[in-house]
Amino acid sequence: MLDVLLVAAAVGVVSTYARGWARTPPSALAARPVRVLAFGTGFAVTVVALAPPLEAVAETSLTAHMAQHVLLLAVAPPLLVAGRPGSVLARGLPLVAGPARRAWRGLRAATRRAGVAVPAAAVALQVTLMAAWHVPAVFDAAVRRPALHGLEHTTFLAASILLWWAVAGAAARGRPAVALLCVFTAGLACTALGALLVLASSPWYPAYAHRDMSAALADQQLAGIVMWGFANVALAVAAAVLVGTWLSGLEHVVPSRLRPRSVP
Repeated sequence: MLDVLLVAAAVGVVSTYARGWARTPPSALAARPVRVLAFGTGFAVTVVALAPPLEAVAETSLTAHMAQHVLLLAVAPPLLVAGRPGSVLARGLPLVAGPARRAWRGLRAATRRAGVAVPAAAVALQVTLMAAWHVPAVFDAAVRRPALHGLEHTTFLAASILLWWAVAGAAARGRPAVALLCVFTAGLACTALGALLVLASSPWYPAYAHRDMSAALADQQLAGIVMWGFANVALAVAAAVLVGTWLSGLEHVVPSRLRPRSVP
């Protein structure tokens, strides 16, 4: 059932996105290739995280399960947001979905008025979800119940998209420090969880302790390395892109009188 829902959702998103680009004004098409590439890559990463073979391996390997979380928390969302899909998806909705498009414009306006409250709330939401879903009893329940497992991954992806949307908004409105602080805080959460998994003296999750304890502990430690190392590498790359974009923007707004003059 979940496989059918996944395929249906993927087809729906892709068709809506394609229809939205077809309705995009010509003045916005200059940025089309880069945005389409970013969104397409993020969408592909999401499918890899949720579909076989990784989903099948994650049923018996905590390391594979944690790799899913890294992809959904730190890799796919910044790529999806970099594609700026909101307005494109809104254009791709059926013509009768005018209220949805108006709601999207209203949400963007409300976000601009809210200032730093939205990034702060987005960070708090993601950190809370990470902590809650990795509590052993909750995590094991999600492993054993496919519907709960799907809800876990959906909330991870949605919260991280919200976080990166807030990060992109803060950077676009001249608040690079806020954007970088959000990325840094998300990285701290990944570091804390990964370190706890690596340094634990016994397996946390009975659902993955079906083999001998030493193998289960080794699997957990490798899972912690994946969360600690790979998630932070992805976040560091995203932070570097933010800094590069910010510096590039500064280069365009510096008054000419402040630029060094060439010596005759």
